[in-house]
Amino acid sequence: MSGTKYSKYFPKVEANRKNFEYLIDCIKKSSDYDDKIRLANYALRYATYHNTGYFISSFLENFYTGFAQKLDLNSYDIKYIPNSFLHVMTRGYKRGGHTRVVERWIDNAPKNQIHSVIFTTPNNEDMSPLENLTGEKNGKCIYMNTSWRLNERALKLRQIGMEYEYIVLHTHMEDPIATIAFGTEKFTRPVIFYNHASHMFWLGKNISDIVLDIIKDDDITKRLKGIQSTFPTGIPSSDITISNCDKAEARKKLGLPQNKKIIVSSGNKYKYTPICNDNFYDIFSKIIDEDTFCYIIGLDKNECEYIYEKSNKHIIPLGYINFNDGYSDYLKAADLYLDSYPLCSATAAIDAISAGTPVLTLKSVYPPLDYLTGTSSYCLNEEDFISKAKNILSDKYFAAAQLKELQESLIRYQSKKAWNENVKEMLKHVPSKHHVKLSDENNQINEINDLAVFINAGQDNSFLNDCPVEMFNEETIKKILIAPPAAVKLSILAYFYNSENCVKECIENMLNQTLEGIEIIAADDCSADKTLQILEKYASENNNIKLIKQNKHMGKTALMNTALDFVRGQYVIFCDTKNPFKTDTCKTAYNQIHGTDNNYFNFKNNKKETGNTINENYIYKREFLNINNIRYSDNFYTRRK
Repeated sequence: MSGTKYSKYFPKVEANRKNFEYLIDCIKKSSDYDDKIRLANYALRYATYHNTGYFISSFLENFYTGFAQKLDLNSYDIKYIPNSFLHVMTRGYKRGGHTRVVERWIDNAPKNQIHSVIFTTPNNEDMSPLENLTGEKNGKCIYMNTSWRLNERALKLRQIGMEYEYIVLHTHMEDPIATIAFGTEKFTRPVIFYNHASHMFWLGKNISDIVLDIIKDDDITKRLKGIQSTFPTGIPSSDITISNCDKAEARKKLGLPQNKKIIVSSGNKYKYTPICNDNFYDIFSKIIDEDTFCYIIGLDKNECEYIYEKSNKHIIPLGYINFNDGYSDYLKAADLYLDSYPLCSATAAIDAISAGTPVLTLKSVYPPLDYLTGTSSYCLNEEDFISKAKNILSDKYFAAAQLKELQESLIRYQSKKAWNENVKEMLKHVPSKHHVKLSDENNQINEINDLAVFINAGQDNSFLNDCPVEMFNEETIKKILIAPPAAVKLSILAYFYNSENCVKECIENMLNQTLEGIEIIAADDCSADKTLQILEKYASENNNIKLIKQNKHMGKTALMNTALDFVRGQYVIFCDTKNPFKTDTCKTAYNQIHGTDNNYFNFKNNKKETGNTINENYIYKREFLNINNIRYSDNFYTRRK
């Protein structure tokens, strides 16, 4: 995986690596076990969202396995139900492929199998589709109490896991609960790790009896993570129905021009973020002409207005569209579907092919699924990609041939029958008894490469600018370990950038709140006006104001994520500097959530709401945000998976 394509960013990955190794060294030196746990949890989150060149940590694997062996059940004499599966998830989502994999695995399973799902850190998402599916397979959905400590949830998971023949892990990368639960050979059920994201850092190597890869011969799994016991299963799909739809009817429904060539692409903003010379929009400009329009589903309309104007209104961001609310119609209306780039999508192209639209994907650092790499639609270079796109748009016979090849490959690799055969064969390779393997810390691979840069660029929107990585030191560790004072009831986070016209009113408003026990975290994003000087004066005069200032402009997402790491209050609230609170806002919000089971509450609408977004109208439990690593993301505020 080594390369120099993105080598200008290697020093930033090196800085991340040094921070991570500093955290590990602090864990080793600490004599307090609670401090070790807090630092280990922080190191795990840091490596997940700041690629360090490590794709697995032998030390953290062994540390959590050691923690597991300090815990015990009263009895391990629990019989399992034959042919039963317990799918372990951190949490589920209405959107996103992670939850869809679990749903489709269960939906595709033979009727004689029992499937249940357990959530180690559930959110408030509606999981009724999974509840219905598990019910149909004589199983159930189990939701753990998020107020339980790590060891309590791990022991509960261990106990419940003993009731099933197979354990299947779908946990998030920063979730240590499964490793603590199954890090002992007293737990005897085999553990199957479904490798949702081999390119990411994750935890679970020590406890996995077999790792299921979504592509064949995954170099990251085998070489960078040192895992040899693997089996390629691919991704479960629903029944694939090939449709050669009426494009004219779909265009009429959407109000699209009948006599123009239409391209569709879809994905979140980070999948299109340019890295060095890998720029999706530059490639598009070589394909689009006066008679060609491209619609990109998933890109925020407001943030991508410049793309619309730069392309002379031929590249049109549509924002998020639900599958049944127009998304499938765009696929049917298109002459060509182009995969996102520089980060391809594992599953999005499946729907396009099924809808009767040819697909092209361009080779990047991380490969697509096998059903695409084995076809001529997988383009090895930009010239091939552009040439084939133009041929598909201009030659209906060439387009038909491409589509036929794709549909045959899709059925061969991604059909329900193919998936069930893969799972059946995989179960023959699963050991009959669980085995825990300690990792060799002296044989740990640390490789700063193109992939490491690629991952960082997708996770952190400030990574590609010239803002330096903040290096950890003793003060950083103290902040991580500091226990929140009981007197700090609520932390207010406020973002400032060139805000000199409103900063005084905003700060005075926060200082005059009627709730006692407030801390104010004011984050200045390298303002060019007098904002910082005003904030510094207030911070020097008020002990409850903590000032975070940057030497380089980071953007709100990156800076607020930095600020969240220094919150000490029991609860967290966000202040819009241009729309200050009323003097009793914090007290009202605090009273609405304190003493309840709610992890967050919409204090403006006075109601508990479901959803997976951090919203600045909400008040949150600090512990809930940290345990689940809920942070801001590029396009909107969301739980980061």
